[in-house]
Amino acid sequence: MAGSDGDAGTAMQRQGGDDDHESDSRYKWSLIALGIGLAAVILAFLVVALFWRGPDGASALGIVASPIAAMVGAYFGIQVSASSAKTAQDEAKAARGQVLQAMADRVHAIADAKLAYGTLAAKDADAADKLRQHLSTVE
Repeated sequence: MAGSDGDAGTAMQRQGGDDDHESDSRYKWSLIALGIGLAAVILAFLVVALFWRGPDGASALGIVASPIAAMVGAYFGIQVSASSAKTAQDEAKAARGQVLQAMADRVHAIADAKLAYGTLAAKDADAADKLRQHLSTVE
């Protein structure tokens, strides 16, 4: 049994390592996407500023910059929501583990109380009866 716990811990460490690698890769691509979007907007601004003067140039710049900004914003929005979902799943898993531990602790406490009841019954019948009544409300 102890060996299986160690194996599970090792598997979780390996899985955590994979998640870290995926996270690093995701951030790398996020920065690349941000750089490409920023470079495209700067390039469009330079083309408009140098070659296309007047109100038509500003309109053209808006037409170029808006979809780029929307795509970069959507990309980062998706990344943040995916990260939040992963965090929520991890927290839910941890909470389920805590619930199971609490239930196990409760079972052990009731078992200990029943053992105490058996010991107490031999020495003090009235106190043992009170404990038995209390145990019947707890179970």
